[in-house]
This record gives sequence, C-alpha cells and structure tokens, in this order.
Amino acid sequence: MEHDALFMANVGAWGSLGFYNAFLPEIAPREDHDLLSAKGYSWGFTGSVIILLLCLALIMGIGDHLTRWAFVGVGLWWAGWAQITFRRMPIKVKDRPQGNLLWQGFRELRGVALDLKGKTQLTRYLLSFFVMSMAIQTIMLMASSFGIKEINLPDDQLIIAIILVQIVAIPGSFLFSRLSGKYGNIPVLIVATILWGATCAFAYSAVNGVTMFFIAAGMIGFMMGGTQSVNRSTYTKMLPDTDDTASYFSFYEVLEKLGVVIGMFSWGYIEGLTGSMRNSILVLIGFFVVALITLFAIPQKRQFA
Repeated sequence: MEHDALFMANVGAWGSLGFYNAFLPEIAPREDHDLLSAKGYSWGFTGSVIILLLCLALIMGIGDHLTRWAFVGVGLWWAGWAQITFRRMPIKVKDRPQGNLLWQGFRELRGVALDLKGKTQLTRYLLSFFVMSMAIQTIMLMASSFGIKEINLPDDQLIIAIILVQIVAIPGSFLFSRLSGKYGNIPVLIVATILWGATCAFAYSAVNGVTMFFIAAGMIGFMMGGTQSVNRSTYTKMLPDTDDTASYFSFYEVLEKLGVVIGMFSWGYIEGLTGSMRNSILVLIGFFVVALITLFAIPQKRQFA
C-alpha cells in the first residue's frame, strides 16, 4: 500500500511539472525568463524548508505517531498553495483530443520530436540537458544514500544536510539568473557543468567525513538551484513560436525522467560491480563531460551568447 501511494504521488508530482513549467513563456516576456525562473525555484525551496521544519517540529516535539499525519499535512500544503495557480494563471481551453488520451499524449510528444528537425540549437541544447539530467538528478536522489553508506551519517545530521541543500539553493538560483543576464545562458551553463564535475571530483576524492560531506552538500545545493533555474529559462528562450508550450515542456520532462532512469541504473550497476558508491561518482563525471562537449557545440545566438 505504501509503495502504491508513493508511486501515485510521484506520478502526480512529475506529471504536473510540464504544465507548471509551461506557464513561464506564457506569463512573462523572454527577457524576464531567467529572473522569474529563479524566483519560482527560490520560492519552491523556501516552501520545502518551511513544511519540512513544521513536520519535524510535530514529530520531534509531540511524538513519532504523527509521522503519518505529516503526509496529510504535506498534501494539504500542496493543495492550498496550488489555489494560487488555479485562480490566477491564464487558462487556455483546447479541444478534447479524440481517441485514447494516453496514446494521444504519445502522439503529441512525437509531434514535438518531429518539430525539432532542423532546429540545431534547440536539439543540441536538449541533448546536453538530457545527459546533464543523468548526472544531476542522480546526485539529488542518491546524495543522502551516499551519506548513509559511505560516511555513516546519523539521521539527525542527514536531516540538517537536507535542509542545508534547500537553503543554499535559493541564492544559487538568483546568482545564476544574474550571471545569465550579464553573460548569457549557454556560457553560464558551461561554467555550471564544469563546477558540477569539480564537485563530483571533490566528493570522490575528499569526502571522507561529516565535515566534508556538509561542504559537498552545500556545493550541490548551490549548484542545484542555479542549474535547474537556468536550464528551464534557457529552454523557454529557445522554443519556437507555439501555442502548445505544455507539449514542449512535457517533452522536456520526459527527457529529464529518462535521464534519471539511465543515471540511476549506471550508479547502481557500478556500485554493484565494485561494491562502493564512491566509484559510481566517476560515471557522473563522465556524464558532465559529455554534457559540456554538447554545450560547446550549440550555435550561439545573441540572447544566449
């Protein structure tokens, strides 16, 4: 039952992101996309810290029996704040697609893939994003497991590290946004990719204790906020003129989730083969190298240079 609930929660959360992200090009001019994307992520990280602290206060202050109720609280938190979106965001009414909705969804994704033909800049960017997602999403999902297995991090310190990641992601989002406005999106993503690779190299070679783990967690959080924010705004700037941004962002989300599958499989395979999570980090460095090469291959236009 717990696994079914977790599965449905992930389907709902991941399924919503395509529509959520698709609002960005609809509610702001292109020159505001970097800053608005950063604000969106910063508010998201702030909200995650607040609800996490509230749940921890209830569980640690009153008792473990409230753990289940924490999930109810999170659900109410999501439903409550979602009302802002439901009430204020623009609504585009489309004709209901004919036939099976699932297959129609695949057809729309196929249509986006076909539309990419001849769009070299957008295609290469999506390829770099896809490979980058293999590494970044794997880091985000496996960092806590690395702390537990490789560092023997106690639960209380692990919770502190998770909160730290969310907090430092906020200034990371805004700094990368400012840098994108000054130097261009692609150059900033190139620097971010190099820094991600350096962070992985640091984790592989130097993270052997609690202090070093917290330093690495801070680096990951800072890079996570900035990279996610700029990736999204870069994509919106490259989109062709279209009224169907939801389909394009659904394609974007599918690439990210496929990247998660490949990244997690690679991490688990190397760990199983060598018996150490530390060796799996080397694969992530390889992903960042490929993403970096692809970013350098993107034809530069004025708004991205």
